[in-house]
Amino acid sequence: MHLTARRQAVLQEFGMKEAFEKLGDCRRCRDLDLPGYDSFCSSPPAYQHLNSGFLMGRAEHVLQSVSAWLKLYSNHSETDQLVARDLFLQHSDRPFLPFMTLDYSGALVLTVGNIPESAIPEVFSIRENGIYNLQTGLVQCFIHGAGPGKAFVAQLLRSQR
Repeated sequence: MHLTARRQAVLQEFGMKEAFEKLGDCRRCRDLDLPGYDSFCSSPPAYQHLNSGFLMGRAEHVLQSVSAWLKLYSNHSETDQLVARDLFLQHSDRPFLPFMTLDYSGALVLTVGNIPESAIPEVFSIRENGIYNLQTGLVQCFIHGAGPGKAFVAQLLRSQR
């Protein structure tokens, strides 16, 4: 699929062979309250899926994306994640899609939903002038504690004291 090639090209730009695969715990993708909305890791696991909890870009592109997302959402009774995925994957009639991509490296926003707190020393280095992503070697801009990742972010903040 063309997204696999795009992901590999992005990781190559950052000097990465893989992103956070070896750190992921797929058991953390389970929704114990709503099992119908369980997520499952790819095989082999890869940091590659959309999370609609973070959007950024030129205002006109974000507006176009969100407008199309809302139109599509009114046709579904699904979660925001599934609707955002559908929008992302529909290329033919969406002229703004060349402006949409996923942050496969986690350089801008790293979603830590399935990374356990015990992996913090392998993911981040806390320094005087910021939190560094050890995979990219860059200051981490945003950390998205999706689902069970909230505990990861809480532990990271506690370790900064």
